[in-house]
Amino acid sequence: MNELLKWIKSIFSKIFMPSSVEVEERIDSISTNIPTSFVKRPVKLIDDKGNGEAKLYIGSTDEVAELEKFFSYWKESNAYTFERENLITYLNDSADEYLKIDKYQGVNKSYHRGLVANIINSGLDDLTIHLEVYSDRLRYYIRSIDQKKDFWGVFRMIALPLISELEIVKIDEDDHSEYIFYLWRSDTPRIRAHTRKGSKVTLHPDHTRYIPKSLKREVDKRDRRMCQANWRLDPTLDKISGQTCDSNEHLQYDHIIPYSRGGLTTLNNLQLLCRKHNLKKSDKML
Repeated sequence: MNELLKWIKSIFSKIFMPSSVEVEERIDSISTNIPTSFVKRPVKLIDDKGNGEAKLYIGSTDEVAELEKFFSYWKESNAYTFERENLITYLNDSADEYLKIDKYQGVNKSYHRGLVANIINSGLDDLTIHLEVYSDRLRYYIRSIDQKKDFWGVFRMIALPLISELEIVKIDEDDHSEYIFYLWRSDTPRIRAHTRKGSKVTLHPDHTRYIPKSLKREVDKRDRRMCQANWRLDPTLDKISGQTCDSNEHLQYDHIIPYSRGGLTTLNNLQLLCRKHNLKKSDKML
């Protein structure tokens, strides 16, 4: 009888008691190397005579089933976005490479500075792309539907071939999937393009660059949709009164402790900054 009661209690606890919350979440991602055939002239290798292709190889047609599933069968509601802080980090990490005028066709210090300014001054919408798939008999590619209107063309001006890697992270929402694009400097340079199969990446739930819409709403409400810069960031603001910028134009979400330095994506570590003050902060980071 006691064993029967224990069994009944266990069944009821499974039905009515909330399940334990996992401390980690799993996010799908795939990575691919950046070849010189993909990028635009300034960052092409010096001996490359081609004009560049707007499509990026991410796998073979043997993997088409996996890739189609990863991209949620290209639903129109899917969203594709580059992450601004990541691009700044990439440009910072690769600054020395942009000075190698004997290796690339059009790079120099001014070119690098222009890229940094472009990214810092970009709004969130400026970093989106409108992605589609392209394939031939053997290869599976992604490309922009119209790179003149979205970020794909700029991406091709930034990515240094063969030392760089593009990671695409998939975030599943209720009614669509969001894809966040990250550009990394590779630990080991490569001699040609290749794709690493997508795999489950285990992360602390708050240690991700991605800011969910629900969290953005919390930040907006707390900061009253105004820039939170104070005297620490802008000496012209009054320290004694606790004056803040309070601009409501060109607002951007900022990690107070930068993600690259271990900052978490939490309400306490996020704030709204206007473009001007985010630029000031980014300058200090660089």
